[in-house]
Amino acid sequence: YRGKKIGSQMIRYASEWMAERGLAISYLHTSAARTGFYGRLGYRRAVLEYPRLVLNLPALDLSPSDPHVRPAVVADAPPLDALYASCYGRATGAWSRSIPFWERRIQQIPKLWSRPLTFLVAGAAQPLAYLAIEEAEGAGTVQEFACLSGAEDLAASLIQQILKGWQNRGFKVADLAVASTHPLRYLVDTLSPEDKTSYDIVFIRVQAEEIFLQSIHPLLEERARSADIELTISLWGTDRSFTAGSGKPLHLELQIGDLAALLYNGRRLPGLYSENGIAATPDDSDALHHLFPDTGAFRCSLDGY
Repeated sequence: YRGKKIGSQMIRYASEWMAERGLAISYLHTSAARTGFYGRLGYRRAVLEYPRLVLNLPALDLSPSDPHVRPAVVADAPPLDALYASCYGRATGAWSRSIPFWERRIQQIPKLWSRPLTFLVAGAAQPLAYLAIEEAEGAGTVQEFACLSGAEDLAASLIQQILKGWQNRGFKVADLAVASTHPLRYLVDTLSPEDKTSYDIVFIRVQAEEIFLQSIHPLLEERARSADIELTISLWGTDRSFTAGSGKPLHLELQIGDLAALLYNGRRLPGLYSENGIAATPDDSDALHHLFPDTGAFRCSLDGY
């Protein structure tokens, strides 16, 4: 059915549906080869972090305490959902997961294009920390790692116990998908992992412009004031412009979708410059990186597609 404009009609209808319901931004995972198609429909490229921390298990000196660890059961779905939202919400945002989503994952019913994960929980009366893991020949992977605020020591014991178990079974390597902004990253950094994090693109579209601009203005106001900047942004293709902060003048010109991409993750800035997708007067690199920092935006493997 390619070439019949069915895909573009579906995207336009979905965008209108979201805009009518006050959903300002849509977010799309696809391959870079589809940039042209989605670009014509208003999607702009943004940068996503793919965290990968590699541990050489035989070299680790692990001395975990002995928390009570057990496999998750279906009844754990609500507390696991709360743990996930509490922990990942402190980074670049938790995704929307339902209780049925959790029930299926706990039963190891995989999502489309994903492998089943084993969920392990720690806590007495109810789960206070959890890991989502998978194992292959001689290697283990931690795909998710979360705990309630105040249960960080339990989380540290949980992950060390799992790593020690892999070590005792002769596993050579452990991969941990723990992003740079993950609230528990410091626990992993104490193990001196090799950082093999990579970056790729996702697509972002602004379909409710007024709602989007209203929602981002307080953030830009705060960032501009803290850097002593009077920021003026003019949006290409529209007659819209707005100002935030006070101090040294800085004028930016760009598309609204690219503004959303920069706020999502400032790592998009060099690419946008190379594509002539932004004009800054004066060209103040330090100011731009303060306004649009590297947010460490990432997603869990179960949150794609």
